[in-house]
Amino acid sequence: DHHLPGPVLPDALAVINPKVSPGYPYSMLAGVGVAYKFAQALLEALAEPRRDEFLDAMLELVALGTVCDVAPLDGENRALVAAGIRRLRQGRWMGLRSLSAVGGLQTESIDSGSLGFVLGPRLNAGGRIHDAGLGVRLLLSKDREECEALAAQLNAVNQQRQGIEKEVVAQAMAEAETRMRAGDRILVLWNQGWHPGVVGLAASRVQEKCSRPAVVLAVENGLARGSARSRRPFHLVKALEHCSDLLDKFGGHEFAAGMTLSSASLEAFRARMNEVASVLSEDDLVPEIDVDCEASLQEMDRGMMDQLARLQPFGQKNPRPVFVARSCRLLPGTRSVGSGGEHLKLVVRQGPVEFSGIAFRQAETLLSLDREKPVDLVFSPGWNEYQGNRTLQLEVKDMAQAV
Repeated sequence: DHHLPGPVLPDALAVINPKVSPGYPYSMLAGVGVAYKFAQALLEALAEPRRDEFLDAMLELVALGTVCDVAPLDGENRALVAAGIRRLRQGRWMGLRSLSAVGGLQTESIDSGSLGFVLGPRLNAGGRIHDAGLGVRLLLSKDREECEALAAQLNAVNQQRQGIEKEVVAQAMAEAETRMRAGDRILVLWNQGWHPGVVGLAASRVQEKCSRPAVVLAVENGLARGSARSRRPFHLVKALEHCSDLLDKFGGHEFAAGMTLSSASLEAFRARMNEVASVLSEDDLVPEIDVDCEASLQEMDRGMMDQLARLQPFGQKNPRPVFVARSCRLLPGTRSVGSGGEHLKLVVRQGPVEFSGIAFRQAETLLSLDREKPVDLVFSPGWNEYQGNRTLQLEVKDMAQAV
């Protein structure tokens, strides 16, 4: 798949990997894309008369797997995901249609964000903390009642997963604060009680909040299994190669990786990873948001949204456009929302225009702002769908007091 192959390839009849296949024009297919291309070639070699029908039907799974694997949405991935989303909007796949319903999705408006943040987490929840067979059965079933029951079960399991993840992230963040005070450039965190099914999600949260590479590991019976997340300029797989003598196995790519090692090696692993990460400067640890351009809220209308829609699907290597709007006012109605009040529901005005917005995991930011003074907003415009109504809202990524 799109992960980097190791220095020694398996002793197999054939190794199918776009990174080692001579002359293949696109090297970043996700694992589901590799499986799809293999099926395509196999059916062609067998002269299967229903080849095109089968391949067309599988595009929905290719789109789902590619987006949820956070593979880049350029090149061939982009074409496959775009085609898969077109099929998903037709609601042909009964299991995914049922999963969309429990996630509150309107089938005809599914996009890459729906796959990554609504369908994918629910489908994956079974394998993370319960039984991966739930998702398989949902995808294979053609019985409407069974699909609805399985989708409801996966939705409940996902809610349970969110609770477990929240607890692990809180504990990991407390440890991360200690490690940052100790001067660690990369956060290597572990605990005996952490659930192995959520360590990847926890690593993403820690990396995002602390603005430095993070490794989160669950320890059980003397074995530590973990996931790592990074951002430029720290290459995870290259860093792990420097620790290969301490690891039982590892793999991944530049910004995401997994590893297994003896719990007795954890302290040495932390020290070695921090030696490698010593090349990171203070500037490398400053959080950054890439902004495409400055814009007024008055420009955010249906015409703008129609133009932006032509750039979809959005994702890795093709992110949603990000704007900055200067000197906005926070209006009454701006408040914390969500379980635990960690998100912000915003009501903002710039000139004659008023918008609602959502700022995920930014409730603490509001405490540092003087609500009587203007603020600058970094945001992406999007659609909010609720009870059949579709309204334009701002997804606020950051905000600061206007200078």
